[in-house]
Amino acid sequence: AYNLGYSGCAPIIYSFVKWLIEQSNKDGVTDLYFLARDGKIVKDVYDKVISSGVKGPKSHYLLASRRCFNTASLFNEEDLFSSLNLAFSEMNITDFLKNRFDISINSLKKDTLKIMGIDNYNYKINIKRKSDRNKLKKLMSHNKELILGYCKSERTALIQYLNGSNIFNATKPYIVTGK
Repeated sequence: AYNLGYSGCAPIIYSFVKWLIEQSNKDGVTDLYFLARDGKIVKDVYDKVISSGVKGPKSHYLLASRRCFNTASLFNEEDLFSSLNLAFSEMNITDFLKNRFDISINSLKKDTLKIMGIDNYNYKINIKRKSDRNKLKKLMSHNKELILGYCKSERTALIQYLNGSNIFNATKPYIVTGK
């Protein structure tokens, strides 16, 4: 594992950080905001390079994930359907709702299974199958008020957090997802 990180991953991350610094300086970026988890190692490498005297924007770490930003960006039924284009592993509907929206199946309308045409929430969804995408669209459409309500509360919390991070006060910020 050490050799893989040292020989394989480190050069890739370093090259990305070098490019990020060059582009940021060229574009006049004042602040880089690295998203939690995926952005952590990139930020650590970035900070190490900057500490060696290289000129670059200030770095910040945001405790917000891509999932958080993705969920907060959903405003209507069309957005919900578009979110199905985000890749995810085959999983049952219970896990899909929990992982994607932090929603329990107990919150869904009682006739959701019937609307979806399945017998139970342990049904494994494979997003590559058109029939499964259609099942999820039926679930989302039938429960859109619940799901969009969650998205709105996630958006409100995210905006409140971002206000506290001063990202909106930065002259020219840029968010780095790490992926």
